[in-house]
Amino acid sequence: MLVPELPEEIRALKERAARLIEEEVYPLEARIARRGAIDPGEVDAVRAKAREAGLAMANMPVSLGGLDLSMLG
Repeated sequence: MLVPELPEEIRALKERAARLIEEEVYPLEARIARRGAIDPGEVDAVRAKAREAGLAMANMPVSLGGLDLSMLG
């Protein structure tokens, strides 16, 4: 199987996404499981951190605020 090499900026984006998941999403999921309820404020805070990290709307056109990445990216 041929696996294409990802450009450096895509690898960096994937690393940021992995860090956010490890540091923010997994702990949020654990808190939700313990409580048995979702706190919308906590979810909104993680979404804001994802946007700040440049992880929102990655496949949307730049004209709409996205990164215009392909599905591979």
